[in-house]
Amino acid sequence: MAEGLSVVSWRHWKPSSQPVSVVELTEALFKPFRVEGCSIALTGCLFEEVPFWLNDEGSRRRLFDLDGREVVDAKTLNWLTASLEPLEPAPPQAKRVDPSVWLRQTDVSLAAVPGQRQLVWARWAHGKLVVRSVRHSAEMPFQGWSTLLNLGETTAQPFRCSLTGAEGFDIVATDDDELTVRGATEQCAVSGRVRVVTHLETCAATGRRVSSEFLVTCPVSDQRVLPESLDRCSVCHELVASTVVSRGVCAQCDRLEPLTESGWGVDWLQQHGADLTSWRWRWVTGKRLTTFVGRRWLQREVWVVDTETKGIIRRVAGRWRGRWRDSVSQAGVLPA
Repeated sequence: MAEGLSVVSWRHWKPSSQPVSVVELTEALFKPFRVEGCSIALTGCLFEEVPFWLNDEGSRRRLFDLDGREVVDAKTLNWLTASLEPLEPAPPQAKRVDPSVWLRQTDVSLAAVPGQRQLVWARWAHGKLVVRSVRHSAEMPFQGWSTLLNLGETTAQPFRCSLTGAEGFDIVATDDDELTVRGATEQCAVSGRVRVVTHLETCAATGRRVSSEFLVTCPVSDQRVLPESLDRCSVCHELVASTVVSRGVCAQCDRLEPLTESGWGVDWLQQHGADLTSWRWRWVTGKRLTTFVGRRWLQREVWVVDTETKGIIRRVAGRWRGRWRDSVSQAGVLPA
């Protein structure tokens, strides 16, 4: 350290309004947040004393940081210098400050301005707020000058929902004990439970917003619907969304075409013992289901096959004016 520049012998000041304890910051840091079904706490708050060289040039006060950069932000300059009180004894950190390096970076000569050996020590705070429900927790970091934190001009980061990415200061714990912001919740129309919106879907038939577990997937349209919104197709006998049924026939069976040599349909029927000589066959294939409909005289037969696995889902037979007979049945919609 340069001779005659011992920072310990300088005058030391601190902003008179500066908080000196964590307790003084708690109320201000909590104020922007609203919590429901959860709690919020301040944890891991640390203070750091940061020195600024105070240079009085007549009626003008100037501040320089450790790198010789002048503080030009009017708000910061004002609270750092508006009301100062002596800081005694000097902070322990003062012994580690080398003002010779500091002052060489400025446009002010200490020797040219007698009596300007003054330091202002500002308190920088950093830590985190933690919000907790029964099984979950999340952190909101904060950092800033303790005075500005106490005034509410600097705040902790808003809570960020890990499921939706939504941010905000209004934090709630859902009925599933998941933490999110209020705008990212919705009530299930079936159970009445408040859940994160990502857990809910819209029933394609009724428009109701419900938890995903209450919906099934229509094997014809892939629409997600409530079970009570399913109708049974009079051709393939599968339960499908009511939105794809017209006059009792689903949209897929309404597109049946004569079976031809092209495609895998002929080989599949032959492998499974179907009579292709005396029976007239029509078929339609979709993303999930393939349906074969055979007719001969007063007899009829329907095979419903999983398009991907080629496994039999349903096989029904009957007479034109009689009842259908389920000979192989795994009836119901395919899994999602």
